[in-house]
Amino acid sequence: MPSPAAQPVDRSFLVAAASSDGCVDLWNPLSGRPVGEPLTGHDGPVLAVAFTADGRLLASGGNDGTVRLWDPVAACSVGVALTGHRDAVEAVAFSPDGRALASGSQDGTLRLWDPATGRPIGTPLRHRAKVRAVAVSADGRLLASGAADGRVRLWRLPTRRRMGRPLAAHRGSVLGVALSGDGRLLATAGYDGRVLLGEVAARRPVWRLTASHEDVVWALAFSPDGSVLASGSADWRVGLWDTATGAAIPGPPEGGTTVRAVAFSADGRLLAIAARNGWIKLWDMVSGRYVGDPLYRPSQHPGRYSYSLWGIAVTGAVGAASLPPPGPIYTEPGPHPIPAPDPEPPRAAG
Repeated sequence: MPSPAAQPVDRSFLVAAASSDGCVDLWNPLSGRPVGEPLTGHDGPVLAVAFTADGRLLASGGNDGTVRLWDPVAACSVGVALTGHRDAVEAVAFSPDGRALASGSQDGTLRLWDPATGRPIGTPLRHRAKVRAVAVSADGRLLASGAADGRVRLWRLPTRRRMGRPLAAHRGSVLGVALSGDGRLLATAGYDGRVLLGEVAARRPVWRLTASHEDVVWALAFSPDGSVLASGSADWRVGLWDTATGAAIPGPPEGGTTVRAVAFSADGRLLAIAARNGWIKLWDMVSGRYVGDPLYRPSQHPGRYSYSLWGIAVTGAVGAASLPPPGPIYTEPGPHPIPAPDPEPPRAAG
């Protein structure tokens, strides 16, 4: 098997990981190596990450109530922390043009920010419970948010006006929301182990799929073309669903630990899967197998927080010819037979 160093280095394809030890990790999946040192700045666990569509900016939300911006290529911070939330920020999402950033917090608010200035856009949008999930459609028309009271709200992003009444979707917290690129499909998941998929019509979703996991569902992601919905659960499984028929699609085997986050590459070829124990694995949707070695940082950042993953984000795509070969799949955290790779040096800022 070729060594990671022999693989092409393509910084347009990156994976970002939010860690409970207060770091944001950047990975080059083609080389299997981290890019630069872990990004630090949050005071406490990092709970969410999101890239702009062009991959030039990365946002993170933390348990400290702040939102931070990063240059993912140079692996450095951008500006100062965005402050205003009064509790942990569990979700972040960019508009497709990158000119607005949405953040959802346990303080019950959904805030919009101008990433260029770091200033808030308008007044906060309010839930009656902790906001735990946020999504923006790729066409920039819709914003969805889910809260701890089991309700989902839909908003028209350009006007910041709510669409209809809140949707009573789940028993217990809504932990995942996703919108298809055209804004036609809405998916929700929650503490009750259910996954709901529906069409956004007549200002209210018309549900056409109700699927179940055996435990809490933490994460959802649509493929870029909206044809596949992925879900990640505490039952150790990744669910894949055909959005046209609602049928289950064969997917990754059980991973031996909670699946905390899922994210597709820009071409839909690869699905990145983040496990609570710190692993990130890449599933090839075409061949139906894992590719490359698991991405894993064996040591936590010095401090008082443990190391586990809370969220991931992916930017860019990779051609089939550049895919790393299949590597061993581990179901437990390190130490493991493959030495921890040295970081790749980030590019100079600017």
